[in-house]
Amino acid sequence: MRFTLLVSILVSIAGKGTAQEAGAASGVSFSAEQIEFFEKEIRPVIAESCYDCHRGTKARVGLQLDHRNGWLRGSDYRKIVSPENPAESVVLHAVRQNGEANTPQMPEKGSPLTVAAIESLGKWIAMGLPWPEEAGLKTGEPTLKHWSFKPVEKVTLPENVGHPIDFLVRKKLQEKGISHAPKADQRVLYRRLSYDLTGLPPKYEEIEAFVNSTEPHATLWAKTVDQFLASPHYGERWARHWMDVARYSDTKGYEAGGRERRFVYSYTYRDWLIRSFNDDLPFDQFILYQLAADQLVKDWAGPEKHHLAAMGFVSLSKIGNQELVVDDRVDTTFRGLMGLTVSCARCHDHKFDPISTKEYYGLFGIFRNSLEGREPVIEDTPKTPEYEAYLKDLAVEQKKVADYLRPHLEEMKTKFPELANDEGKLKAKLGREIIKEAGELQIKVDKFVAERRMEPGKALVVVDRPKISQQNVYVRGNPSRQGEKAPAQFLKAAYSGTPEVYKNGSGRLEMAQDIASASNPLTARVMVNRVWMWHFGEGIVRTVSDFGKQGEVPDNPELLDFLANWFVENGWSIKKLHRLILTSQTWQQSADNPGASKWTLIDPENRLNWKSFRRRLDFEQMRDSYLEVAQNLDPKLYGHPETILEPPFSKRRSVYAFIDRQNLSSVFRHFDFSNPQESTGQRQKTTIPMQALFTMNSPFVMDQAVALSKNSEGAEDRVAVLYRSVFGYHPTEEDRILAESFISSYNSGSDLDRRQNLSGWSYGWGGVSVETGQVSYNPFEYWDEKGRTWRIKKEYPIKDSALSYLIVNKGGGHPGLGPEHCWILRWHAPRKMKIDISGELFRSAVGKGRSGFLVKVASSKQGIVFNQKLPVTEGKMPVVLQALEVEEGATISFIVDCDGDTAFDSFLWDPIVANSGNAGERWKMSVDFAGPQIPLSAWEAYAQALLNTNRFLFIQ
Repeated sequence: MRFTLLVSILVSIAGKGTAQEAGAASGVSFSAEQIEFFEKEIRPVIAESCYDCHRGTKARVGLQLDHRNGWLRGSDYRKIVSPENPAESVVLHAVRQNGEANTPQMPEKGSPLTVAAIESLGKWIAMGLPWPEEAGLKTGEPTLKHWSFKPVEKVTLPENVGHPIDFLVRKKLQEKGISHAPKADQRVLYRRLSYDLTGLPPKYEEIEAFVNSTEPHATLWAKTVDQFLASPHYGERWARHWMDVARYSDTKGYEAGGRERRFVYSYTYRDWLIRSFNDDLPFDQFILYQLAADQLVKDWAGPEKHHLAAMGFVSLSKIGNQELVVDDRVDTTFRGLMGLTVSCARCHDHKFDPISTKEYYGLFGIFRNSLEGREPVIEDTPKTPEYEAYLKDLAVEQKKVADYLRPHLEEMKTKFPELANDEGKLKAKLGREIIKEAGELQIKVDKFVAERRMEPGKALVVVDRPKISQQNVYVRGNPSRQGEKAPAQFLKAAYSGTPEVYKNGSGRLEMAQDIASASNPLTARVMVNRVWMWHFGEGIVRTVSDFGKQGEVPDNPELLDFLANWFVENGWSIKKLHRLILTSQTWQQSADNPGASKWTLIDPENRLNWKSFRRRLDFEQMRDSYLEVAQNLDPKLYGHPETILEPPFSKRRSVYAFIDRQNLSSVFRHFDFSNPQESTGQRQKTTIPMQALFTMNSPFVMDQAVALSKNSEGAEDRVAVLYRSVFGYHPTEEDRILAESFISSYNSGSDLDRRQNLSGWSYGWGGVSVETGQVSYNPFEYWDEKGRTWRIKKEYPIKDSALSYLIVNKGGGHPGLGPEHCWILRWHAPRKMKIDISGELFRSAVGKGRSGFLVKVASSKQGIVFNQKLPVTEGKMPVVLQALEVEEGATISFIVDCDGDTAFDSFLWDPIVANSGNAGERWKMSVDFAGPQIPLSAWEAYAQALLNTNRFLFIQ
């Protein structure tokens, strides 16, 4: 495709481009994330679509699109981007090809840009057109002399220096005249250690035993560290860290055609990670299994078969065309294991790091020559009646596919007798419609397997292609433009000597061995830096997944190399690395340093570690802590993923949460959860209102508060029981005074009795008198949690009853039979005001049934204020009322009467009630729709308040 901009017909754009241009000339700086966005999302598009016509001195009409100033300057005639109003940029109108007058449709030839590419282009313009400095490779030291490509140096320490980490940290501090913070309080240390290694809060009894021990601290502390490392919960916590790096997900992303979106066996990779961390699998082997277990495990049915699950690191990639899937695997491997943005060389040589496009495609070819293989069983087959019944049901579903294909395959055998014994090749001969129909039947089988969750665990492996194909460079990232051959071999910058061309199959095992090599200057550095970051909150290199020239330099290079070398010399043992870090004074120091007022001026970001970082619990730690202190946590290890944010709430640890790559829950996003679309080196840290709203209003948190309060019932000192459970210590006198004040205040101010729910709406049924406007209202008593509906009782439909299909759901429902069995939604006025009512009633079954609807709105003060009929031939009716006066406690009833026939009478109605004097105050039925809620008692509310304190939600 060529992006040819005919500027003679471009519309003028009023704007202030000069200021932006001047800014570019003076050196505008952009974040690493913005530059990465440009390299991954923008440069490939413009390289393919723009450069042929708009590059260098021969650029058409003077429009040069191969550098940032060219975009800002525009053509000889017009500007093409408007940074002040990005959506109105001429270039966006051109590539949208929406037929606007005086706007060319670009690209002039070939297929239009995809919607995703256009959206990315608009986002890029809105960012201010981030673009890396073109002088990147020409200034400063030669790239190959960049610190991360140099061999790891063995740091020699003087004798009797004490703990090596403390010595190297103190050395840097002394250069700046800074001193360490004192050691943290024993209780603080124990709690910090528990969260660091297991992600769970410690129990009061454990803390007391530690604090009151008479053993010397060094001996006691080493023993305590080992106890936590031996806990099975250690693996759960540290597996979740690695799942961020591996962009773990239980779904593939968007699947068209109704295909199964779930990775049915994704959980086996997560379980392998947990076991590997608990078993302290050496990190070099940890790498090899994740990239090439198919070649390392010789007997796929033998005792090492569980290691095949490690290949989820490769196979749990997002979906898309082959090029995007392979690029994702290259990116995850090299950013995750070596801290290099290798994928930036996809369309051109890397602008900053010594990685050529040819090298990128050599690695690309390794993964392109690796395909998803069969899914070997790695768990024992259940021998239960339930499993036998499942197999029978599965056989029925599979038979439907076989029965459909059989006559078509027999026909193919007649036509191609030479293929009679090769079913795969026979299927390839089938017509498109037959394959499509068989595929739809197979989708049903896949969904059946995914939903029943009865199959023994299987590994999602990749294997080498039977016939390895030669990889060529894709010119400017375009697979249809083949360039020179790109042999499979390792990166020159990370290899001592000249890397050899891989000879065995795809070369995947050889690549893995080069990544896991002790001579590789990056792998050990990257991993020890990650572990440091997961312990301290920040890495020694703060750009934990970018050790290239665009990343930051180490705050303490000597410490980083010491740890990397030590790690390799100690067998790549992550548990030994934990012990080394956790036994240091640097990790054990307090978050409060007496010299903070002075040291902050010298090192405001605490890069030299002169105090501990105070950190908020991440989402998993927070949710698991709620369950643990309420004594609700299920300690079961391993198994299928659980939906943890919808009732009935799972009690399993958050590491077992079902992660949907395409539709990640907003709660995850609010709490800075990792993005399962790509490798995440370090989670963001934000503080937003939604976090507090969740802890105050979430039914899950309330459930734990109720359980926590119940655990203290009958205790002589309830405050002490709650404090020990939540904070792990005994309350002070001040704590008791605050508790008594809270309970007293809550009891005196709370007049909430049991109500249907605590929203402004209630749900029920009844009738309305046309003469008086009086509504006979009966609230529903049964709430179906699974179906999220209100109805009369559990039985549904109710046989032989006028109330048979009467139901209220989120945004609509179904009426009963007759004028006394209408569907009624009721709004309760919180105070005196004037209100506006809006919304439409929709009926999908237009023309079906014998009657329409009688729709009414009744005010408890004014009687019937709206009364119309929606005929059976029409599909919708607006219901709009303005400036209705209501008193405090008054009700507005929204009523649907079936008009004598309930057939085809399901409907949607989502009324909105708004304060006439304040449009921002409004009540929307679908938004406020809720199940039964019982106000918390004083002690339950107090328990919830303790769970929401910074004392509980932060680690000192």
